[in-house]
Amino acid sequence: MIAQTFNSILSKKKRTEIKDRMLRTFEVSQSTVRNWLKGRNTPPQYYWSAIAVIFGVSVSELFPDTDNKSEVTTKHADAK
Repeated sequence: MIAQTFNSILSKKKRTEIKDRMLRTFEVSQSTVRNWLKGRNTPPQYYWSAIAVIFGVSVSELFPDTDNKSEVTTKHADAK
């Protein structure tokens, strides 16, 4: 899950950088990103590829319990 990855593999400095990048990339509120990163809500599936790029991991590492990994829309996959 995104919350486990966010907290387990990233330093505090890197977590701040990722939060800021997600805010800029997706143009959502801070509370939305915070809820995604704490595991309270799941980001829309069309963001998954871009989030994986931002984290530097695969979609299946962020969302291991999903069956639709191969059908993720890459609407924002080029976000950097």
